[in-house]
Amino acid sequence: MSDRRTMILATARRLFGERGYNGVSMRDIAGELGCSVGNVTYYFKKKEELMEACVLEQSQNYHLPPTPANLIQLNQLFLYICGEIQDKIYYFYHYTQMAQISRRIDELQRAYTRDLYLTLKGAFDNLREEGDMEREAYAGETEYFVQGLMTAMTYWAPHNAVLEKKQENGSREFLLCMWSLIAPRLTQKGKDVLSRRILKKWLEK
Repeated sequence: MSDRRTMILATARRLFGERGYNGVSMRDIAGELGCSVGNVTYYFKKKEELMEACVLEQSQNYHLPPTPANLIQLNQLFLYICGEIQDKIYYFYHYTQMAQISRRIDELQRAYTRDLYLTLKGAFDNLREEGDMEREAYAGETEYFVQGLMTAMTYWAPHNAVLEKKQENGSREFLLCMWSLIAPRLTQKGKDVLSRRILKKWLEK
């Protein structure tokens, strides 16, 4: 990849994250780089193509960790997901719009959504076997719960932006948000593990 192309992508990601996808033009990106618009469109003919490249190239090394077998591993999965969100904040700010501007991003979203759904569902099945999570209150509860949890993950960043929450403690805020949804479904054994081995560290910060 050429240095110019790399600089264009890095600048685009930063500006999309600061101003939003709709608030950035190819001319803005060129201005930040101190070059002509032609130097940008040589590599990316339109903004949609530029955003697609930003997302696809940054997603090349994305691999979900194995399905968690216990609460500690589930917490590690949440940390990984939080890191992905913070690293691709420009993308999550415009998650719904991204699928509309690029077929390839839409396909990527669908594949990642399926993988994360299966990983989380498998994790909660494992937690029940470990005695850390209560049994389902009704048939299919886990599937609906996972869908809700994934929605919270996906839109956590834009909601924080609307609420004007600072991102310095992003990992802490993300973890506490996820565990606040899961904790009521844990057994006493699971709550003890959550309190002593996971939340204690983060609540002290």
